Amino acid sequence: PSYERRRADGSATASIPGFNPIEAYEAAVASLAPELPRAPKPESVSALLDWADEPLATAEVIAVMQQPETEVRAELGRTAVPTPAGAEFYWSLPA
Repeated sequence: PSYERRRADGSATASIPGFNPIEAYEAAVASLAPELPRAPKPESVSALLDWADEPLATAEVIAVMQQPETEVRAELGRTAVPTPAGAEFYWSLPA
């Protein structure tokens, strides 16, 4: 998807056309709100899923974790609960 973001006071806007790497979105947020602190990279898949507070797609977890896909998938398999979605899954923490 494409996004248009604007500061609440209307002083700045950012346009982000679809299908960009995560860094494009990070740069847009940093440009619009440099006063916001940047969260550190999650220490684990469990920490990420706990923070998200909603199921995340496999690709989202891999992108945020910035680790090899095989390692992320292995950690997901050990610590999270899959919900089928087409050929992939959404992941959440056990209840």
